[in-house]
Amino acid sequence: MRHLSTANRCEACQLHLHLCICQEIRPVPTQTRVVIVRHWKEARKPTGSARIMALAMPNLQILDYGEKDAVFAADLIEFPDTWALLPNAEGASDVKLGPDNRPKTLVLLDGTWAQARRMASRIPSVERLPRWALETPARRAIRLRRPHEPWARSTAEALAEAMGRLEGEHVGAALFALYDRWVSQSLQMRGLHPLASGTEQVEESEI
Repeated sequence: MRHLSTANRCEACQLHLHLCICQEIRPVPTQTRVVIVRHWKEARKPTGSARIMALAMPNLQILDYGEKDAVFAADLIEFPDTWALLPNAEGASDVKLGPDNRPKTLVLLDGTWAQARRMASRIPSVERLPRWALETPARRAIRLRRPHEPWARSTAEALAEAMGRLEGEHVGAALFALYDRWVSQSLQMRGLHPLASGTEQVEESEI
């Protein structure tokens, strides 16, 4: 069964209590501030990868968007030197990363591909941001969700790749390792072995 009682899960990592990895997580500090704008429906999915990054990164904040009557805190995005991180399907970057040109705040959109596209156009404070595209192919990895395109990756993977470029390879490697560990435990929760889990990618890719 995929939809089990939340009483059986850790509130933080959303894994079953006997598979919880929270005690293994070590802080990954970054100079770059990260804001993840998460579609409100994504917050209810145990397969959403933004939450696992938030457990490790003290300089990361999640803002939920779109729930009826909820107020979206757009002012938390409107800072100087803020970029939006996008996968390469969105085209060329508006900005080019360099020693003297890098964001102080990085914004990611978290949801299905369709949800992310809508948020990018409907949130003025996001739409105005310069866009930084990940132009490299997505890495080969076991995922919980089926990629809809070869370049697609989860929010956690996109963030790990970006932090590797901004903060150093060791930071990216630590975040990738955490994500892979979480995926492995999630598959075990479904009774699957990670090395044989290619068919267990059942939901649309996050971004």
